[in-house]
Amino acid sequence: MYGYTKMFVSSILCVAVFNPLLSQDFSSAWKRNKILFFGNAKENYQVGKWFYKKNNYDSALDHLLKSLKENESIDAYKLAAEAYVNTYEFEKALDMVGSALFLSPNSHDLQKMKYTIMSLKHHKENTLSEDLNKIAKDYGKTPESHNYEIQNFERRKSNLSAQYNFDKSKLEKKYFNEKKVLDKDYSYKKKALEQEYQNYLSEFGKENSEVKVAENSMRLVLFLSILFILLIVAYIYNRFNSIETKQSILEEEKPLFERQKADHQMKIDLELSKIIRLKENINSKKSELDDLENSLHNKEKFVLNIQDDLDNKEKFVSILKQDLEQNQIEIRKEWNRINFSRTKNNSQRGPLDPYTVLNLPRETTDQDLIRNHWNKINIICHPDRISSMHPHLKDLAQDLIKDVNRAYDTLKSK
Repeated sequence: MYGYTKMFVSSILCVAVFNPLLSQDFSSAWKRNKILFFGNAKENYQVGKWFYKKNNYDSALDHLLKSLKENESIDAYKLAAEAYVNTYEFEKALDMVGSALFLSPNSHDLQKMKYTIMSLKHHKENTLSEDLNKIAKDYGKTPESHNYEIQNFERRKSNLSAQYNFDKSKLEKKYFNEKKVLDKDYSYKKKALEQEYQNYLSEFGKENSEVKVAENSMRLVLFLSILFILLIVAYIYNRFNSIETKQSILEEEKPLFERQKADHQMKIDLELSKIIRLKENINSKKSELDDLENSLHNKEKFVLNIQDDLDNKEKFVSILKQDLEQNQIEIRKEWNRINFSRTKNNSQRGPLDPYTVLNLPRETTDQDLIRNHWNKINIICHPDRISSMHPHLKDLAQDLIKDVNRAYDTLKSK
């Protein structure tokens, strides 16, 4: 807060110092201060004019030159030229008139004054040269004649001075008459110019007011900009101080942060080691899972093989069933055939015919044929083939095999 107050006070002082430089009245204020410290030009002119009227030309020239240093004016140059003429310093008088003509080149009054001073200068030079020549001629004369000449020279000097004063008064009258005419012309032209100036001010007053308003607004904007910049500088300074404070606090807390960082690093290392172990366990489990998948795949292959075997066995069983059914049909067929023969023989009260039992033509003596028929029926009624049959069919098969064996034995003995 103290920093903000200090910066605000400094900004106010800066504005107070720079604000006069931005105002329109700076030049006039500077002139007033200059006059205050170095003298007033108008007062010096009035004092020089007063000394000129008192015929104190040296003091008049001192004040007039001071006035010309402060403010160049035609009246001051003219009065200084007249003072130099009265002190017979025609060269300086011509310099003053030349400076006045520089300010007003078209002034007829100044041009006439210049010609008058130049004629006085030439007249003085001619008079002095004539007097010197006469003095040189009369140098060898007697003292009485020389005194006479001196008195004559004094009389001529007084006559010339009277002539000079008369010419001067005549020129002054002419000068004042022309001055009055010029003053009237000047006052008329001044009034016309003032009227024109008033018209100009009335026409462009609004524009001047707008310009002043714009200038005031620009001054206000500039003032606010300077104030804003100073506030920004104060804010940056305060922020810099706060950053330095925070930096010092951070430097103090840096060891604690380092210890906490080390602890966190240790925890991170532990967690990383746990993660590595978990990864290893996952990899091992993954390998076990791969083994299980392989074993499952092998078992699936084994099951498929078993399924194939089972299908083959089912096919074989179906074939066996078909054979069994066919065997049963053949057993029933043979038994029915033999049973029909037995029934016929019982009606005739005789034994069973072996040829009928073996299904052979009568009076067959071919042992191979007999054996083939016997093997055929014996295969049909084999115990292994009738083991899974119905008990009734088993009994029929056993009775059938007995009859077949008896018939084969009978035919074999023949």
